[in-house]
Amino acid sequence: MIDAIYIALIPLLPLATFLLLGLFGKRMGNFSGIIGTTSLFISACLSIFTAYQYFFNSEKIDGAYQKIIAFKFVWLQFSENVSIDMGAILDPISVMMLVVVTFVSLMVHIYSLGYMKGEERFSVFFSFLSLFTFSMLGLVLASNIFQIYIFWELVGISVNRILLRPTFCRCSKQKSIYCNTFCGFRFLDRNFNSRFLFRHSRFRNDD
Repeated sequence: MIDAIYIALIPLLPLATFLLLGLFGKRMGNFSGIIGTTSLFISACLSIFTAYQYFFNSEKIDGAYQKIIAFKFVWLQFSENVSIDMGAILDPISVMMLVVVTFVSLMVHIYSLGYMKGEERFSVFFSFLSLFTFSMLGLVLASNIFQIYIFWELVGISVNRILLRPTFCRCSKQKSIYCNTFCGFRFLDRNFNSRFLFRHSRFRNDD
């Protein structure tokens, strides 16, 4: 049985690192990179453990891996029949992507320890790198299209802050901002259309 606490910790550790480094990163100096990398290492280990539990210890029906709703709660309640939920769904694709995202992000963190050494924005870079990882993990675990939109926008915000480094091309930064904003509005438009046509915003019927 997969513990929901482990699944929640996978994205929450990068989020906690973002908040910690955002508030106290300048005082920590280069040690902030160690904190960010250690946090991602733990998340990667939890992802591998979750993948092992899902693929080798979870129950299969007719030889197929089943969707698991790790947790779910009401985030915004507009009326009795209209609400926005927050949750995490595990299926074979999302479990594998948890491992991919955390592993790749860990490699980026390790590389950045040397690449960003001596930079004035060292702690800020690692802070928003953690936010970027949290956003990507949120996309992987999202249980409905509203979560997808929220985490998509967080990806854009974090990338924008990461690209503030002076050596990055200003033109590339502007293009990434425009592209993310345009795609975000288009995605939101599709959200409302699907809500109107299909009467729900979930990927599958979770009831």
